[in-house]
Amino acid sequence: MVRWNGADRPTTFVSATELQATIGEADIQAAFLPEAEVSAAANQPAGISVFNPPPGGGTSNLVLFTVMEPGQNPVPGLAGLAPASIIAQGAAGGPLAVTVQGSNFMPESQAQWNGVARPTRFIDDTTLEVTLSAGDLALPGSGEVRVVNPAPGGGPSNGLVFTVLPLPEHPGPVATELLPASVEARGPNAEPVTVRVLGANFLAQSEVYYNDVLRPTTYVSPTELRVTLTVTDVANAGAGNITVFSPPPGGGVSNHLVFSVVEPGQESPPALAALSPNAILKQGAAAEPLTVRITGANFKNTAQAYWNGQPRPTSFVDSTALDVTLEAGDIAAGGVGKITVIVPGAGPSNELTFTVFGFGVYMPLVQQQEAV
Repeated sequence: MVRWNGADRPTTFVSATELQATIGEADIQAAFLPEAEVSAAANQPAGISVFNPPPGGGTSNLVLFTVMEPGQNPVPGLAGLAPASIIAQGAAGGPLAVTVQGSNFMPESQAQWNGVARPTRFIDDTTLEVTLSAGDLALPGSGEVRVVNPAPGGGPSNGLVFTVLPLPEHPGPVATELLPASVEARGPNAEPVTVRVLGANFLAQSEVYYNDVLRPTTYVSPTELRVTLTVTDVANAGAGNITVFSPPPGGGVSNHLVFSVVEPGQESPPALAALSPNAILKQGAAAEPLTVRITGANFKNTAQAYWNGQPRPTSFVDSTALDVTLEAGDIAAGGVGKITVIVPGAGPSNELTFTVFGFGVYMPLVQQQEAV
């Protein structure tokens, strides 16, 4: 059943997507009566809805039907925007043409953004095109799009919201492999070396660092970057950490991979990847020795771990793991220690930092006692 301002009107069922309703002459004439002689619903657009009977059923949303005096312009109605949103464009953004769909548009119709006119192109009585400015789209937020038809009659349409979305967060970069992962020391004849960094979540703006110093970076794909190591980086035997940084929002620093520079004919030096644990709260006078698992590569049963250059008891697990025992004095007070590994004949590893926190933060715990 079709309803006119909530009152049933004769209705003919055509299909599941179409009904026909008869609107009486009294409904039309009521729009032109003096305001004192009609209900509050008169002299305003009529609300047309559809009611389906129970079980289930109910009343649909309202659609406006406007009755105009002869010679008056209609009030426009908005149904949709295409697109209805965009990611914030920042300072480098430009204008954007948005298609406005609706009804009762005229060549003189004017689209507005938050009440301010924007360039408008009339396509037909159901379609306009409005051009939003770069400033409208620079920052995250939202704006209301309306259309105004000129007098006589006319007036503003309903408003539709256009959303300017914040930049999505970049996923954190992940480094998985270096090609090559080592080179021979080149001494005074050294030349820059290009290394392929393989992984995931790389961006065109990602940067590769060698021992925390930026190196020239070329973006290849989301899974590959290329970094150029300097003459100094590869002149002498040793090991360095390679990491990837991606800018915010999101982003951050990847895990590190070890790049080794070895003497000609020398085995690859040990490479440290992680410590477990890598931090502890200071233990004070009650400190006891602590075993830390070192994971990495190129370990041998002759490997020796060091704390700030001093040897510590080391247990060989396999070529990818060692256990080092820190002394009570190493963890009694707050500070940081550098852990390295030396394999005879292969040289020293890169270093990893172990942190001994000087204080902790504790939250009080209040337990409720039962009443007695």
